[in-house]
Amino acid sequence: MYAKCGDIEHAWQVFDTMPSQDAISWNIMIAAFSRVGQIEEAFTFFNNMEKADFDPDEVTFLSILKACSTIDQGKQVYAYILKKNINITTFVGNTLIDLFVKCKNMTYACEVFDQMHEHDTLTWTMLVSAHDKLERTEEPLLLFSRMVQECALPNIVTFVSTLGSCMLLHQGKRLHAQYSANRFPASVILGNTLIDMYARCGDLQSAQAVFDEMPELDIISWNTLIAGYAVGELGEEALDLFFELLDKQIEPDSATYLGVFKGCAAIGVLECCQLIHSHLFERNLFVDIYLESAIIDTYAKCWSITDAHHLFNKMAKYDVVSWNTIMAALVNHGQSEEVLDLFRQMEFRDLKPDAATFLSVLRACASAGYIDQGRVVHGYIIEGVLESHLFLSVSLIDFYAKCQSMEDAGKVFKLMPIAEDDVVAWNAIIAGHAEHDQFEQALELYERMIHKGGSPDTVTFVGALKASANLSALDKGLQIHNFILKVGQENNIYVGSTLVDMYGKCGSADDAYVAFKRMQERDIVTWNSMIACYALLGLYKEAMDSCNQMLVEQGEIDPITLVNVLTACSHAGLVDQGYMCFSSLVKGCKSTPPTVDHYACIVDLFGRAGMLQEGLNFCESMPIQPTEVVWTSLVGACRFLGEAHLGLYAAEALLELDPDDNSTLLQLVLLYYQLG
Repeated sequence: MYAKCGDIEHAWQVFDTMPSQDAISWNIMIAAFSRVGQIEEAFTFFNNMEKADFDPDEVTFLSILKACSTIDQGKQVYAYILKKNINITTFVGNTLIDLFVKCKNMTYACEVFDQMHEHDTLTWTMLVSAHDKLERTEEPLLLFSRMVQECALPNIVTFVSTLGSCMLLHQGKRLHAQYSANRFPASVILGNTLIDMYARCGDLQSAQAVFDEMPELDIISWNTLIAGYAVGELGEEALDLFFELLDKQIEPDSATYLGVFKGCAAIGVLECCQLIHSHLFERNLFVDIYLESAIIDTYAKCWSITDAHHLFNKMAKYDVVSWNTIMAALVNHGQSEEVLDLFRQMEFRDLKPDAATFLSVLRACASAGYIDQGRVVHGYIIEGVLESHLFLSVSLIDFYAKCQSMEDAGKVFKLMPIAEDDVVAWNAIIAGHAEHDQFEQALELYERMIHKGGSPDTVTFVGALKASANLSALDKGLQIHNFILKVGQENNIYVGSTLVDMYGKCGSADDAYVAFKRMQERDIVTWNSMIACYALLGLYKEAMDSCNQMLVEQGEIDPITLVNVLTACSHAGLVDQGYMCFSSLVKGCKSTPPTVDHYACIVDLFGRAGMLQEGLNFCESMPIQPTEVVWTSLVGACRFLGEAHLGLYAAEALLELDPDDNSTLLQLVLLYYQLG
């Protein structure tokens, strides 16, 4: 009585005056101390109980565990159970697991689970839910499978926690089917989890189907599907759902607007962003810092960086997320100086930059070519112990590569704790070498990656093939092609187009054609690669045949196609055909007038055929001003054919475009030398 009324002092007095105590009286006192939070006294009684030759029972353990709030206290009770070889009942085991989970010690929680002879639904659900909350994707699914195998019946919480860890669509569909087979009553929480799972796995059609079939919806249901459409860059669907919500007189909250603004950003239409923003303003809804950052991001992605910057400046409170948002927006719009200025301001506002901050600042330094400022940022990254961050390391490699310092890029790469599957890091260093015409090094790195068991992706293959093409290294290209076939990437349209281009630049039209024909899907880039191959090798007939076939299959050609055909005519010395192509094939370039590159091809065509006067006449009759490329082509042809007078005229026209160009001055000197 005293214990239940919370009068511990009198309960203790009665306990002490009892002529003899039994296990029940000890349990009552331990439970009483636990109930009022007197943990030390509860443990004292627990320890004294054994000294009094009373064995703790299930009630004892449940009572003492109720008093535990730290991992050490839980370990003490668990150690006692193991020491005495006591059978862990379901209730005691569940209580121990609950304690260890709350203390975030999954090792002990799993050990208790394994020591238990029997598990009930609560046991399984607690462990599945704990793994899910810790964002462990494999363990909940494995536990759920074991649960089903042991014929334990999952409940709605089990399904919700397991679905939350699903990253693959087939896993989620299997769980959905199992839930349906159990015929549980309709649950809004489970329905929302299913919508989230399908959206996360990219199956928005199934997400919509679940949404439509739910007998009851709450605001989370709407928000989850709106966010799913927005993340899937289906902005129009997100907006349609938002307006449907309004039509049903449902009040949106901050999470609703977060999803809707992301949907607006996916569309990139400023008017949509302004409409939603005005709607939010009219609702007089509290706008937290996360929603403010989303609005800024949306304006920036709708190409209104001025509005984005204005909203940022009006914010009453900043955090690093809002700072990162505007910096990312500014760097995307090429405003590197503003990004660096904001980075300097962060220090004065006591805002600690994080990985996202440094990513934007490094991009700004790379874009502006500020290697010294970038090195300072690199120092900050090292001080912040962020150098092991994969994407920061990749960004550093990209920065140094763009600032012409491949030595520094290589040092960053060597210091990275790269796993074989960190394809992003490999791609960055391979691309960096390729961009600086260091094609041998690019191929060496590709081969190192393969040797270490790495898994190249589309970007890797494209980079390695381009390096082979620039080196005219057919043997290397063939090796890469064989590996592409081995891993089943030959049908990738980007890889296939690059293969055709590589074989063309290596002088193997037959291999290029085989790669071209193997492709299950072709686009304009693929066709242009094939035509360029024929053009480069002077195979005019094959180039024209491919061009005509391209018109049949694609319905149009583009300006690059015309350049390739004209190049084929030029290399084959077919002046009439080239000029006819220029006149007739332009009609196939829908809404795209000929560019200076096309005119340069015709000048090159005349020059290679020795028709220099015709080339000059063509230059002077062009509807657009001839560029350096056009005049340089004519000057080179004049020098080669010994037409110094005509060459001087063309060289002087070239010099007017760039009076300080040393190569033009050299051409003039050589032409005067030809005149004697």
